[in-house]
Amino acid sequence: MATPKPKPIRTQAAVSSQLSLKPDKDPIEKKVYTADYPFNNSRGDADVILEAEKGTDVVQFYVHRAVLRIASAFFDDMFSLPQPASPVAEPTKSSVEYALPIVPVTERPEALDHLLRMCYPVPTIPLLTVPFLSPVLGAALKYEMTETVRVLKDTLVTLSQTSPLDVFAEACTHSLEDVAQRAAAAFCTFSSHMADIPASWYYRLLEYHTQVQQWKRDTRRDSGTARETPPPTICLVQDLDLDSDSEAMLGHNTTSTSVPDPFDDPTNRDIIIRSRDNVDFHVSSAFVSFGSPTLKTLLAEAATSQATTVAGQPSSCDPIKITLPEAAHILAPLLQLCYPMPDPQVNLEDINHRFQFVVGLARAAAKYQVARATDFVKRICVSLTTAYPLRVYLVAFYFSWSGIATDAARRSVYELSDTLVPEMALASAAAYRR
Repeated sequence: MATPKPKPIRTQAAVSSQLSLKPDKDPIEKKVYTADYPFNNSRGDADVILEAEKGTDVVQFYVHRAVLRIASAFFDDMFSLPQPASPVAEPTKSSVEYALPIVPVTERPEALDHLLRMCYPVPTIPLLTVPFLSPVLGAALKYEMTETVRVLKDTLVTLSQTSPLDVFAEACTHSLEDVAQRAAAAFCTFSSHMADIPASWYYRLLEYHTQVQQWKRDTRRDSGTARETPPPTICLVQDLDLDSDSEAMLGHNTTSTSVPDPFDDPTNRDIIIRSRDNVDFHVSSAFVSFGSPTLKTLLAEAATSQATTVAGQPSSCDPIKITLPEAAHILAPLLQLCYPMPDPQVNLEDINHRFQFVVGLARAAAKYQVARATDFVKRICVSLTTAYPLRVYLVAFYFSWSGIATDAARRSVYELSDTLVPEMALASAAAYRR
């Protein structure tokens, strides 16, 4: 700001009854400043002064009626009224400077400066936050500056991407329903950055939000008492590797070392499949190759590597051995489902063990292309949908079982609340939000 200068002669020529009028005599002597360019009357052609106060300082903006009348319907109406003649200037002062009418306004100098710069062909200062924009928008609405209001509304919509709650509150304050709608949508919109994180992390975020709201209510209720409850914290613990076996992911151990019939009889079996936990399954290559194209390829590769060329015959009659990374309690039903025999019995009372089994067998069935095993675990999921729709949905979504996922999603709508379940480590936050 420039240095203080004597006040011009105050007139009521352009003062409207719609504006707040200052008394002729202030109880406290105020320092009067001239605003920065272009409102300092550097060319001597201003024809009205807008005067804004801040504490004991008064800042005068030298402006042009023609510009204000174009930008503001309020000022257009005010300046169209008949104006009384200005008083004669003091003989020792500049008549141009001291004959201008003064219009006191209630806005602070900073807000008025932003507002006027948006009306003039001069550079403007970006309004990067809602608190800075708020008084400027209030003034633009007050003075009916249609184009300025439009620009400020567009700025609010842009800010809603980073400060949706602030923008929503500002829009509600000024009854800007369209802006409020955009801000509400921005607050409710699921960020694309969240799409690939595990559903378990997204659930913890929602849970944290709920806990914070409850903590705030409790804090207000207990204010003034000796009770002090620390605020909740969010704990984004790393989920277990999804590529590991299901029992490791879910924290249960259902591995059994017993080998079911017919895999416990080495008679007339030409293949030994060893599990990760060193359990041997004596199987027929014919049945396994028929039930699993992937195992057929693995067995062929193992046979090639084990064979030697001694007179065109294998050097030994030992069965082919391969080791698979799955545990025995997964390989047993998988191999049974490669054979023309009844479905395996699933005697797991604990629901966590049952879902663990479904996830592990479904993963193995997809890996080794055992179609019958996939159909088998799908039927188990269907039987669990009514009681555990969310858990079934997460499993079905992970394995791309669209029909089961859709049915489970519809049923999960009727659940009153969700709880953190192990299957959330399988699905993404985007899948859980759907």
